[in-house]
Amino acid sequence: MWLRRFELDGLVPMLHATRNFLPVFAGRVVPGTRNGLPQLPALVTRGREMMEIFLGRVEPHMARNAFVTGPQFSAADITGFFAIRSANALNMDIGARYPAVAAWFTKVSARPSFQL
Repeated sequence: MWLRRFELDGLVPMLHATRNFLPVFAGRVVPGTRNGLPQLPALVTRGREMMEIFLGRVEPHMARNAFVTGPQFSAADITGFFAIRSANALNMDIGARYPAVAAWFTKVSARPSFQL
């Protein structure tokens, strides 16, 4: 359940928002195709709004749990990591409004498998 929430409510909106925000995706706003569609600032705005709604639901859950699905690291944490990292790419200040999510993100980011 949490994996799907993080995927559909967090990651998917962020993917569309970042593709419409970052210059590297100009001409590639649709995944898997080069179609010349213009980047739309409205999709960035909507993505940020959707992430705020999502984070408002996730914050209390993360305040009570070490990882997304409870005490153990799971695929949901991996999906969540990329959703939050995308929000950071959109210059969203996660830590200011969602301290439990930010603490979880810091913990996951410190794992050896997430080091670049």
